[in-house]
Amino acid sequence: MALLIPVTLLELSDTLVLLAGRRVGDLVRRAAGKAGAKRVVDTLDYRVRFKSVTASTLSWRRQQHTYG
Repeated sequence: MALLIPVTLLELSDTLVLLAGRRVGDLVRRAAGKAGAKRVVDTLDYRVRFKSVTASTLSWRRQQHTYG
């Protein structure tokens, strides 16, 4: 009986460490997913702004060529 309690406590602590490790892994995976989604949104926003600037520049050049 005296040996049963420490062994049970060790098994419980092993289980808690395993569950905590899984939880940390889940949190890291979720954070990586959110960071990836944010990166996609930022990339799309950059492309839209880049196209807008490019279009404005081309329009300005055409006006300069026409009036110049």
